[in-house]
Amino acid sequence: MAYFLVRVGVNALAVALTGAILPGIQLAPDVDNRLITILVYLVLGGLFGLINAFIRPLVLLVTGWLVIWTMGLFTFLINGLLFYLLSYLSPDLLVINSPGILSLILAGAIMAVTVTILEAI
Repeated sequence: MAYFLVRVGVNALAVALTGAILPGIQLAPDVDNRLITILVYLVLGGLFGLINAFIRPLVLLVTGWLVIWTMGLFTFLINGLLFYLLSYLSPDLLVINSPGILSLILAGAIMAVTVTILEAI
């Protein structure tokens, strides 16, 4: 149970950092209440954890040859597409204004680096 809570917290911080760095990503509920904002980030972190646990292995299974061929750089695009899937699954919580391929790759890179650093800590 503690591992799951740590994963949700790490994913919530990664989503928050990605939303803060990239200009086209924002939280949908515009409220000034910090508790609601924290709860929204925790829900998004939990959803992203579920996506990483169930959907990412299937995508890596299908595109494994491409990941190996690009020496792992294709995983940034996979992470970006999973981030876009997160915004598609929760349209009331997360809004991506311009889902261009470059912004998705940047979002995937930020998410991958943030999750790796926070899990190492």
